[in-house]
Amino acid sequence: MPRGIDEALSAILASSPASGNATASSDLDIVVLTEEGGLACRETIRFEERVVELFVHTRTGLLEHFDADVATRRAVLQNMYASGFVLIDTDGEAGRARALAEAALAKVRLP
Repeated sequence: MPRGIDEALSAILASSPASGNATASSDLDIVVLTEEGGLACRETIRFEERVVELFVHTRTGLLEHFDADVATRRAVLQNMYASGFVLIDTDGEAGRARALAEAALAKVRLP
């Protein structure tokens, strides 16, 4: 795994594997929250013959992405946090990130 992932505050498995619609060729999308000053990146790796897309953000970076997506009325990252399967939840961080994602989704869906 990339440097810093082992110190994740939260990690959520998203997309088809989280919804139960995965196929043998489905990639794994994982959103990871790290401490401020920690790793922030998007990286594609292979793990046990599967393609894994890692979306790694700090709290501040996550909020910046959410705000930008609301402004453009896109919500890819928010949907990942809101509907994914929690893998790691340090001190409720996944729940807080999910609540922020759901609030951002409500803004995106406004008429």
